[in-house]
Amino acid sequence: MDWPSVRMGDFTEHLARSLWLGRFKWTNRMAMYSAYFDDSGHPDAGRYLVAAGCVADVKQWVQLEREWMDALRPLGISVFHATDLPHNVPDETQREHLIARLSSIIELRVKKTFSAIIDLGQYLVVNKKYTFAEHVGFPYPYAVRVCMGQVSAWTKKHSIPRSEIKFFMEGGTKHIGQIEWIAERDGFPVPVPLEKSEVPLQAADLLAWSHHLYQISNGKISDGHLSALDRLHKASSAWGIVDMEDPDRLPTAYSVPLRDPTKYYRCQVLMKDGRRTAVVKWWPRSIGEPKFKRSSFTLPEPVLLSSEDVKRLTAEYDAKKTGRTKPTDKGIMT
Repeated sequence: MDWPSVRMGDFTEHLARSLWLGRFKWTNRMAMYSAYFDDSGHPDAGRYLVAAGCVADVKQWVQLEREWMDALRPLGISVFHATDLPHNVPDETQREHLIARLSSIIELRVKKTFSAIIDLGQYLVVNKKYTFAEHVGFPYPYAVRVCMGQVSAWTKKHSIPRSEIKFFMEGGTKHIGQIEWIAERDGFPVPVPLEKSEVPLQAADLLAWSHHLYQISNGKISDGHLSALDRLHKASSAWGIVDMEDPDRLPTAYSVPLRDPTKYYRCQVLMKDGRRTAVVKWWPRSIGEPKFKRSSFTLPEPVLLSSEDVKRLTAEYDAKKTGRTKPTDKGIMT
């Protein structure tokens, strides 16, 4: 596998429809879209971190919720957690059948699936040299930002106003504050935290887990599972591994400062004038963390770049490094 209507701007009603799904009574046919993201892997351990999700109009999420629960009910599963599958469904054949059925529901009901895979070994090399985590994003927030950029490209292609799309993710996620700041900074809807029991998050969970499993097993997953992934990939997808093989490439595009090995760094998200602002604190390693006054946080926010800007800048970097006269079109994904 290669990894490479009526407008409704009212957030409250859109949120209610996204949360209630089948429990909401429809009076009009409306084209409102919701994207749900989940993760697999751990940012502090392992080889890979995956952020993945799906986007669909709210009416299709209603249908997905009903069909999803119909698939789980005969197995006595009320909430799908991919990591619990071997325990909940001990029989391998039944597991493959369930994965295939759930994947088919996703294929039928969602408009597009998204996935960004971070190679944590590459990320750590970059972050050791540059203050990447503090200025651009820790692994999961950065992977979510890549996915949000993919969703944005999809909405632009289909002329869908940003007012018609909302983002949701699992609550309690590590570095959730940084995700909220990144979204607000870059003009995306701030993701609304939800319980994992929400069915659309379970669909995102299946996708993220499948991609993580594929990576850590070097593609050695069951034929049935691989077939299900192939169908989703061919349907409508934007999947890829974030290209961080060259540790200078992305930091150069984002203008990230070098990390001083004699200092400790910490990113903190603060509310200022009703908006989230990220500041980077630093202090000498020779002393303990001092107390900081809010008035002392004077470091500017990172340079705001669109996905198109990053793609252009990384292409220019590639062209300069290889001596080509024409930039490549590689972007940040492989």
